[in-house]
Amino acid sequence: MSKLVEKINNIETIRDGIDIMMKYAEQDHKENLEKTLGYSIDLEKNKYYLFNWGYTKTQKYIRVWRETEDGTKKAFAFIVRLDNDKLFRRGDILLPRSWKKPARNQPRGNVFNGDYYISFIGPMELNTIKQLKKLRGEE
Repeated sequence: MSKLVEKINNIETIRDGIDIMMKYAEQDHKENLEKTLGYSIDLEKNKYYLFNWGYTKTQKYIRVWRETEDGTKKAFAFIVRLDNDKLFRRGDILLPRSWKKPARNQPRGNVFNGDYYISFIGPMELNTIKQLKKLRGEE
C-alpha cells in the first residue's frame, strides 16, 4: 500500500513538509497494521505499534529516520536542504542508499508541493511510482 500526498500549497518550511509526509506515512502504517491484524487499533493507546520517527540535519540533507520495533533507527528518506544542489531542488525527497547517503538518481517528490507517493517504509521505488501514475491515468 501507499498514500498519495495531495498537492500542497503554502508550505513554508522543510519541517512543515516533513511533518505532512510523515503524517501520510503514519496513516499508511496504521492501515497496514489494521489489514494485517484484522481489526482497528488506536496507536496512541497501543504504544507497541507506534510509528516512531525523527530527523537529523547533515551538511546537504535532512535525514528522516524511523525507529523499528527493536529500537534500531533506519533511514526513511533524505530531503535536499540546499538551494544550490546541481541535480535537485530544495525539498526534493530522495530514497536512502544507506544510513549516510541518499540515492541521487531521481527525486520521489518534493515536500513543498506534495503530489508524491509515500508508504510506511519510505518513498516509493521509481517503477512503483510509474505503475501508480499509470493507474491514475497520468502516463
